[in-house]
Amino acid sequence: LSSRQVRERAISSLDEARFAIDSVVPVADEAIAESKARFVEQCLEEPKPCVILVDAFHANRLSIQPGPINVWLVTQGDPQSVFFDEATSRFGACWGPDSTDGSYSDMGFRTESPLEAYLA
Repeated sequence: LSSRQVRERAISSLDEARFAIDSVVPVADEAIAESKARFVEQCLEEPKPCVILVDAFHANRLSIQPGPINVWLVTQGDPQSVFFDEATSRFGACWGPDSTDGSYSDMGFRTESPLEAYLA
């Protein structure tokens, strides 16, 4: 995918966010609208390719091998960012960048909702 396609997927997936979040905890319409607006505001105009590290614990949860994986950063916050994982066609969240080496660490979940990853 291109960075533009990743951004379009993230923005278009926001329409499905209501169901994903309500299935975990019912949320007021105003809170969802506010969260979506914050996400769009922080969404990178051009998502960036990034390498994130998946530790053994989270790799086991995700049924993947531990180590570095290539993703697209959709938001780049401090300390948490949202990424798109092309291998799974899902969004996730990561911690980083680490203050000592600049690395990003996978938080160990995937979702079809970038908003759900953003609110993690």
